[in-house]
Amino acid sequence: MRMTLWADATSFLPLQVECTMADEPADQPADYIMMDIRFDVPLDPAAFSLTVPPGYQEQKVQMDGSAVTEADVVVLLRFSAEVMDGKFPSALDLTGVSELSQALRKKNPRKEEPDLATPAGQEAFQKVMQDMMKVTRGMKFVMTLPPDADWHYAGAAVTFGDATQPIFWYRPQSSVTYRVIYADLSIRDVAPANLPK
Repeated sequence: MRMTLWADATSFLPLQVECTMADEPADQPADYIMMDIRFDVPLDPAAFSLTVPPGYQEQKVQMDGSAVTEADVVVLLRFSAEVMDGKFPSALDLTGVSELSQALRKKNPRKEEPDLATPAGQEAFQKVMQDMMKVTRGMKFVMTLPPDADWHYAGAAVTFGDATQPIFWYRPQSSVTYRVIYADLSIRDVAPANLPK
């Protein structure tokens, strides 16, 4: 991400923020400009009310709050291969998540948002939330690995099913071997000398 900040020379408060998201796919550049920034604006306390406004309803979502594990990465990779016609994302970062989102939209085009007041709308909403959890938990595991885990991803342009093709590996804490996930989503312990170059 690249950011340019324009500030008032006296107050040092920002006047304009220009931001380019480097992780976005090249065919969908993400440039943001924030301007007319105001500070200390009086706000109506009603805007922060937790009362559900008329015309809206509360939605209950069951979420898995347990600690993330490498199994969550396998779930993410399996889900990606299912949605992306047997392929894995090009990266395990915002670019990969964006590719997955685009593939999901192509597979499940919606002309309008589901009506959450109907059983079908509720079911569609729950399905979207479950899919989001698959992505979120897998990405959280990867993004929270410590630097000494020395993780690598090599799933770009790889097709699901090859039991000899490593696509993700990392070293668990206090381990002398690496955990390697292959393109068939099997997992093996591998000595550092036998890792892909």
